Amino acid sequence: MYTAAYQKTRSKPGMMTPGISPDTLDGMSSERMRSMISQLQSEKFQFTPGRRMEIDKANGGKRPLTIGKPTDKLVQEVIRMVTEAIYEPNFSTNSHGFRPNRSCHTATRQMFVKCKGTTWWMEGDIKACFDSMPHDKLMSLLANKIKDQRFLQTMQKALNAGYMYSNQLKYNIVGTPQGSIMSPMLANIYLDQTDKYVESIKSNFDQKTKQWSRTTEWRREQARTQRAKKAGADSSTTRKLSKTTRSTPSVKRTSDIRNIEYIRYADDWVVAVNGSYEETINMLNQITSFCNDMGLTVSPTKTKVTNMHKDHVTFLGTNIKYNTHTTYSTRKGGHKQRNSGFLVLSAPMDRMYKKLIATGFMKNYRGVSRMTWLPLSMRQMMHMGNSMISGYLNYYSFAHNRGNLASVIHYMIRDTMARTLAHKLSTKRRAKVYKKYGMDTKLYDQENRDMTGKPKTMCQLKRPLYTKDVWDFKVNEVNHNVVNLYANNVSLANTDDLSCKVCASKHKVEMHHIRQMKDINKKISKYTLEYLMMKANRKQMALCRECHMKHHSGKTVIPKDLMDNVNNKDK
Repeated sequence: MYTAAYQKTRSKPGMMTPGISPDTLDGMSSERMRSMISQLQSEKFQFTPGRRMEIDKANGGKRPLTIGKPTDKLVQEVIRMVTEAIYEPNFSTNSHGFRPNRSCHTATRQMFVKCKGTTWWMEGDIKACFDSMPHDKLMSLLANKIKDQRFLQTMQKALNAGYMYSNQLKYNIVGTPQGSIMSPMLANIYLDQTDKYVESIKSNFDQKTKQWSRTTEWRREQARTQRAKKAGADSSTTRKLSKTTRSTPSVKRTSDIRNIEYIRYADDWVVAVNGSYEETINMLNQITSFCNDMGLTVSPTKTKVTNMHKDHVTFLGTNIKYNTHTTYSTRKGGHKQRNSGFLVLSAPMDRMYKKLIATGFMKNYRGVSRMTWLPLSMRQMMHMGNSMISGYLNYYSFAHNRGNLASVIHYMIRDTMARTLAHKLSTKRRAKVYKKYGMDTKLYDQENRDMTGKPKTMCQLKRPLYTKDVWDFKVNEVNHNVVNLYANNVSLANTDDLSCKVCASKHKVEMHHIRQMKDINKKISKYTLEYLMMKANRKQMALCRECHMKHHSGKTVIPKDLMDNVNNKDK
């Protein structure tokens, strides 16, 4: 299990970021791992206080982030794996945050399918959720299911480790540090109580009849239209009568027909109510009171009740509203069906513009030259641009306004690319860039040509698809098999025997790590360790202790036969 945890976390950039001590995962070996396990078994392992820093939030506030020691993160990953195997199969199906095979898209799809026909929507947010969970209540909740006292004591040590801020050591009796690997899992365990409570409200509130009854007024207008048609009335008269029938309420709403739908992603949640406003407010008060009893606070500024027939809500960065235009579809037999009341999910374009302006991609609705891209090659620039386009369009793959979104994002990235290239080529005009590379900024491979002698395209700024598909949610089927939870953690790159890649020794083999992959993409000597790691497409490599120390002192020499073997595999 510790090996699986190491393989899952070792390539993450944060694992090479030190906490208050300079220790990292560089030099991790089986001996070091066995020593860590021995300390845990003898209950001598101690977590080191994290390094607290604050990062800017989108709303202008500050979010505290605690950076722990990488070896502590490895133990936290093991704790997370154990607790996930215990609790994950029993979590609510309405919870979607920080769970395997669940995402923003699974939450959005559930909302799109389940929340149709509801009138009042509650948008809720737990204020400072990660920083507010009381340790005593959390540990008491964990003890209900986990009976291993040593495991619980290890978790208690992790919670009580504290942090360093402004050269002062501080301890808390509430909250799990943001940045900790196990914090999202602990938050889900704690907030699962809220899920169960809201579901109990739903079971008591929901009342459905098998069939909706027709109103007397609609039946009267329908009968009048049928009589006019049988009497041979002219088409204008029947059209007027049919229009009157369609505008007459056809369904008799009774107090027996009501229901709610609940969806939560991390500390954000939505409750859609098919009922009265008074019932919705009463429900909100019940949820708020329950959260207060748990030691949590429902944010008053971010929590509101909205009439969906008059306004929209924003959840997980998506605008949701009811369709205001009636559409028609043809059913079997040629009968036309009127469609109304379905949800429209769209990308918030105003927030998109603000985000592009804040990140320096747009100014006055035009692209801006990216100074940080100037050192990159043209191929790297296009990779960055294509990644941004794909990122936006994949997240909003279901958006009703996909065409508008794709057009704006593609134009802004293309304009930014052209301005950056013009800056890089020391020209003041984008027209020269478009004339040289085309509107899609194509880069040709002059050494590889097609049958007609034209050079093949090496890379280009891709054109997005503008067609919308409101059902295009990027989701996977949920698998609750505990064996499969970690089946994808071991890649082919991890199946090498633990022998030194330089001298083939198996004595005291350690894993050498690099900070970031971009550090080995520069012009480097072909006979260095970084070049070999780049060729093997990995961020770590097995080295014996002697070769590892030589590498850090700049004395490692890669055998020529090993380099030739790697080069031949790439051909």
